[in-house]
Amino acid sequence: MRKTISLIVTLLFIISIKPIIAQEDFEHETTADVKELGSFHKTIFQMWHKGWPDKNYELLKSLLPDIEAGYKSLQEAELPGILRDKKPKWEENLTKFGEYIGDYKKAAEENNEQGLLDAAEHVHAQFEALVRTIKPVLKEVDSFHQTLYMLYHYYTPEYDYNKIKDATAELVAKMESLNQAGLPEKLESKKDKFNEARENLSKAVLNLSEIVNSGDDKGKITAAVETMHSKYQKLESVFD
Repeated sequence: MRKTISLIVTLLFIISIKPIIAQEDFEHETTADVKELGSFHKTIFQMWHKGWPDKNYELLKSLLPDIEAGYKSLQEAELPGILRDKKPKWEENLTKFGEYIGDYKKAAEENNEQGLLDAAEHVHAQFEALVRTIKPVLKEVDSFHQTLYMLYHYYTPEYDYNKIKDATAELVAKMESLNQAGLPEKLESKKDKFNEARENLSKAVLNLSEIVNSGDDKGKITAAVETMHSKYQKLESVFD
């Protein structure tokens, strides 16, 4: 009897923690972050804000091992699931980053002071390009994408109607927030294209909502999700 009770308690415990584990896994997948990039920033900060402006060539040269180590960590880094669409651009920018680090190393070894300053400028600019590749321009875009990711890559392929319905309701609310968001001043030149893409996405979200709330029609819902996802990609491409 005691063994039976013990077994039941163990099973209940396993069942109770399973959703938590799954939630943590999804949280990692839906967070647009590469921790290796954050760690590397300390070295880039030293190079760009101390070595470069002060023309401290010895400091710049001393940072080379850390720069090479940071680059290696980025090469080995795995992008979270939510950034899977960013992988080609990430790899393209990472390759270019490696080329600039090669220029940096060459200038350091040759004691080419001007070459070292120029290379440091390129390394910094390309590091920023990597950051922009994975970081959404607006927090509202990031929030929208987190829900869209689960809907597009999990709920729709598995076709869980209830989860699709809940996620769609979330997207409607998040779209309202996104519609109120303004672009940073530095991106003013992209305002018209952004507004057009945002309007098209908003229409696609409302269309999906109408279809989902009108009944469980797998064909129509799947097609509407696909259309909405493509409209989101168009919105993101405004900033490429």
